[in-house]
Amino acid sequence: TGELVLPITGSPDGSLLSFVIGRVLLTCPDSTTDVWFVLSNDFGNEIPLLIAVDPADTHHLVVTTQKNSVLESTDGGATWKTF
Repeated sequence: TGELVLPITGSPDGSLLSFVIGRVLLTCPDSTTDVWFVLSNDFGNEIPLLIAVDPADTHHLVVTTQKNSVLESTDGGATWKTF
């Protein structure tokens, strides 16, 4: 459909994370990449560009956006707030 997908980021628990630009954050529970699930699709007017996963707590995620914002999730990507 012509959508831009950002590179896949690996998590310490073996899951994978990726963005479809301007639309959704996706996760795959393991490296097979056969099945992906939506983690979040509400970033307001922000577009996530990079993601980091806390190695000590895989539910703690941080993203940077096209507006130079840093957003944080402590629930595995379900909700986000300014870091």
